[in-house]
Amino acid sequence: MKRINRKTVPLCETGVVEGFFGKPWSRAARLRTIEFMGAAGLKSYIYAPKDDIYHRMNWTTPYPPAEWRRVSEVIRDCKIHGVKFIWAVSPGMTMHYCRDADFELLAEKFVRPVPDGVTSFCLFLDDIPPELVHEDDRRAFSSLGEAHAHVCNRLFERLSAKVEGARLWMCPTDYATVSPTPYLVTIGKLLRPEVGVFWTGPKVVSPSITVDDAKTFAEIIRRKPLLWDNYPVNDYNRHKLNMGPLRGRDPELPSMLAGYFTNPMNEASASMVPMLTIADYLYDPAGYDPDESEISAIKSLAGKKGRAALADFCDAWPAGFFPGEPKTELQIAVERARAGNSAALVTILKRLDSIKDTFNTTPELKFIYSDAAPFLKGLSLYSRAALLLLELKDNPSDAALRRSFKREFIKAERTKMQPGGGHLLRKFINDIYETT
Repeated sequence: MKRINRKTVPLCETGVVEGFFGKPWSRAARLRTIEFMGAAGLKSYIYAPKDDIYHRMNWTTPYPPAEWRRVSEVIRDCKIHGVKFIWAVSPGMTMHYCRDADFELLAEKFVRPVPDGVTSFCLFLDDIPPELVHEDDRRAFSSLGEAHAHVCNRLFERLSAKVEGARLWMCPTDYATVSPTPYLVTIGKLLRPEVGVFWTGPKVVSPSITVDDAKTFAEIIRRKPLLWDNYPVNDYNRHKLNMGPLRGRDPELPSMLAGYFTNPMNEASASMVPMLTIADYLYDPAGYDPDESEISAIKSLAGKKGRAALADFCDAWPAGFFPGEPKTELQIAVERARAGNSAALVTILKRLDSIKDTFNTTPELKFIYSDAAPFLKGLSLYSRAALLLLELKDNPSDAALRRSFKREFIKAERTKMQPGGGHLLRKFINDIYETT
């Protein structure tokens, strides 16, 4: 993708956090993403894959030389493409917050990338038990919030002494709310003002986030939050993609944020379509049009030869949870077919039946095919089964056709994919077959 010449500057720091559960991205996937970020104007990359064992579950263990070389390669990639690399560690599952030995292990883990020029850091304390679990911590601290503020402040002081211009951000355990929980009130009161605080909005995956939501949360934590936007991430449902444009974000929201970081899907290349719409929103929130942005993103990423197929693919995998999200062409065609007019649906299904092969043979789409092949396969199989079912509906006594339909539908079901939004094609097939 060519670099986009933006005419405006974002109102807050912009970037991507590789923060999902599941298999971390490969080196190739990270490189493609970092190249894309540099071109799109997403300026910072946070390394925080939850299933990197040295980042989270085995955080006390230093990265082995071979693993660290991979991290160093990512840091170099970021430098080449004008993206700031931000180093994160997530020790909250096992750390004794009161123990000097644990803190020294943590500090050692944080300063490891400093020789490579890293100056920005994140301490992630999300998705852990909501209470102090160790007896010595319960004796040392009155609450989890006090323990977390203590460790963050101590870490910031250590990093500041070793790294000129060091920055530290933290993700709290209560990260998805606009309520003044005792934990967040304590964080706001005790955390040094230099330390940033992440927030995912009112919910873990927030259908909408308003400027009032951000103002409320900012008052609780006594600083502007950094938004960790869990869109288009799909680690909570590995049988669907979120290919639609960003919606449900207040035009004034970026003005109330210290930063905006999108958490992408496990499928790095497929994430580029919605992430490019996020970049459009961040650079012009008042003028942002989700549908126009998606069209532009598809053109930028797929070129002339691939844009039609990519548009069909995106249409088949909507988010489905944003307020006021318009119906897709596929959803409209299914509704018409249920009402007795299946012409439009047949046209779409014929394209989707061959979409896996189209992506595999179109050079402009190879970048998505590499990590979205299972979703392309599932979409193709469900489309083929639906086509056979519509034909069977007109020829209910054709035994060979019925066997062919059942065979293809079984194949589709085995993929466990959910194309169309909310099992759209699966429900359509089951409902129509009952009356055939």
